[in-house]
Amino acid sequence: MPAPPADLPAVESLSFDSDFSLFLQPKVDEQLRRQALKRLFSDPRFNVMDGLDVYIDDYGKPDPIAPELVRQLVQGRYLFDPPQTRVNAQGVVEDVPPDEAAAVPPPADAVAAASALPEVPHDTPAAIPSTASDPAAAAEGSAAAQPSPPADRLP
Repeated sequence: MPAPPADLPAVESLSFDSDFSLFLQPKVDEQLRRQALKRLFSDPRFNVMDGLDVYIDDYGKPDPIAPELVRQLVQGRYLFDPPQTRVNAQGVVEDVPPDEAAAVPPPADAVAAASALPEVPHDTPAAIPSTASDPAAAAEGSAAAQPSPPADRLP
């Protein structure tokens, strides 16, 4: 490493107010220039955030929503005060109108609510497994579902 020129100050003595232009001249060794610039940029004034950095937050820390704000959200009504529902004749769940909900108290427990649901017969089409994805099984199933002709009518 070549010796630093005599007119340059020691890198350890440099401060923010020092003249760093002396270290940027072409005759200064590259390693000495880097040491001087490293000393300059280690000053805390160069570590000030400008607020324009978008991804500087710690997104690992939870930021819960205040309960007062959650109650104002549309989803909050289903969390804190869910509407009463019922199953209509078509088997679709629907909200109970407010005037009917006020007249009928909610069931005492989940068992009472489950017993109020209509009974679904097991032979409904939803209970029969579908074989549409397997054409061979579908053909066998359709042949098995058709009654065989009487023995006296066989060709």
